Amino acid sequence: NYVMGLGIGPILSSTDATNWVVTDYPGAVSALIYDNGTYYGCAGGGVLLTSSNGLSWRTISTGLTNLLRDIATDGKLLVAVGGQAPGPSCIAWGTTNGGDWNALYLSSPPIIRSVAYGMGLFAAVGEGGEIFTSPEGTNWTLRASGVSSPFYRIVYSNGIFVAVGYQTIVTSSDGVTWTVRRAGRGGWNFCGAVGRHTVVVAGQGGKIVQSGDLRRPVVLRLQ
Repeated sequence: NYVMGLGIGPILSSTDATNWVVTDYPGAVSALIYDNGTYYGCAGGGVLLTSSNGLSWRTISTGLTNLLRDIATDGKLLVAVGGQAPGPSCIAWGTTNGGDWNALYLSSPPIIRSVAYGMGLFAAVGEGGEIFTSPEGTNWTLRASGVSSPFYRIVYSNGIFVAVGYQTIVTSSDGVTWTVRRAGRGGWNFCGAVGRHTVVVAGQGGKIVQSGDLRRPVVLRLQ
């Protein structure tokens, strides 16, 4: 199945990406992911969702009340992030069947917008250029990103983390050391995708940026 959350309306599902039906969860969601036969979603009010078919959804009891903006999983643990100005931001973790949820609340940054999982590491990005990482999803370390601009999204694929945001694109092959690929240019970068040795980023005004071969040394020009 294809599953899509509109952000301002109900979750939609399709078997062919052409004909879409409204699922039984009527609210808006911030993010949706799929892992090992199960869909997960997050929304405002601390709501986490799960579904085995993309049509019938149930809520996961977490005890959270924050606006949750993104979610990631290693197959055992769910990690959700969120917050809204003036804060605090939130990194929360718990089991996929609900219960036993814990949260880390931060006065700075006021918002943590996105989280991803790869290479045995969770990585989350914040409004002030912060990157937090955790191998188990419970103890978090602040990493140096090389920028102070807000991040909007982080993704992982093909051995590379990519974090994008306002005038900023940074990458990492281990989640610990980050390389600035682009800074101080353009407007917002909203999402990224990783190929075998290249990155494609979509941004404000229909802009699409593609990197060169990431295996080559980086030459950065600030404007």
